[in-house]
Amino acid sequence: MPEIWDKEAPVFEKMCGDDRFDAFLIVVPSYDFVKSETRGYGSELDFFSRKYGKDRLIPARKNNEWINLEPCCFDYIFLQRCYENYLPVQYHTSTLIRFTKTCYIPYCYHALVDRKHYYRNPFFANLYLFFCCSEQQRSLQQFNKNKKTVFLGFPALETPMAHSGSKCNSVLWTPRWADDKETGGSTFLKYLDVIPGLVDTIQGIRLTFRPHPMAFDNAIRSGVMTEAQVAEYKNTVQEKGIVFDTNTYVEDSFRNTDILLTDFSSIVITFILSGKPVIYCSGKDVCFSDIYKEIISCSYIAKDFSDIEKYITMIVNGEDPLKQKRIDLADKIRKDHIGATERIVEYLYADASIDGEE
Repeated sequence: MPEIWDKEAPVFEKMCGDDRFDAFLIVVPSYDFVKSETRGYGSELDFFSRKYGKDRLIPARKNNEWINLEPCCFDYIFLQRCYENYLPVQYHTSTLIRFTKTCYIPYCYHALVDRKHYYRNPFFANLYLFFCCSEQQRSLQQFNKNKKTVFLGFPALETPMAHSGSKCNSVLWTPRWADDKETGGSTFLKYLDVIPGLVDTIQGIRLTFRPHPMAFDNAIRSGVMTEAQVAEYKNTVQEKGIVFDTNTYVEDSFRNTDILLTDFSSIVITFILSGKPVIYCSGKDVCFSDIYKEIISCSYIAKDFSDIEKYITMIVNGEDPLKQKRIDLADKIRKDHIGATERIVEYLYADASIDGEE
């Protein structure tokens, strides 16, 4: 998924520039969430081809068949996500561990602690090396004794983002895709019809809509919306001057965002590094990790739509009492992650050298 490639990209690109490594990308076609099947190649292959050229790319599917990875003789294979139902069985960790060492850099930052069943997923048990994104996440892995779990920093949090300036009129709405209790629910359907009205009630704001990549697909699959209704909604909203965000990386969207309006999401920690204000649409109670408790304490909590209007109006008018608290937290977070890419690459090289795989 190009949308979450930013988590592994720094490590891959570091290896590409290091003669000690021979790094390749195995590109798997995207998954059709509505039909529950793998699509043909599309934007994902174009994205990686443009970014790295074809010499480092290995298309996973050729002539309607999945290629066998064992003859490639990779010493290590990194998996992008921990959900293996989106992959063919040939690329499940239970298959890969027969001939290589499986590694994982989380596709999202650890934000919930009450997820024991999540880490009991066979994916984690089959990992050789788990580069955790926080010390708290690493501590949850102790029941899996058959693999290495280390915290060396999270590469996606290394790059500094500029603190907010005086202008505050660009709002980015990033609702979750599913209304699951464990993550606090979703305001996607709740506010779908009323959020566009903000451009009429709050003078001068610019509104951008970036739903989770699976939000509309999930609405179609669950029967809440049809494909025609989704298309009609997008056209109607765009006629009001609201932008549907098409950036691959959410960080690119953040650079032009003054206020983040969001449900629970791991992207919040990336945005908080800018020091810009967050309006968190609270739902059901969730068990946040320690750092996310601090992030929520630096956010404006909107329990209903009137709170959303109130806080956006307040911030646009120059009132932001939580600003310094956010900036201090951003500085604190960044200290734990600067140098993460270098540390991960060196750790992997040392691990290979121990086993004589240099």
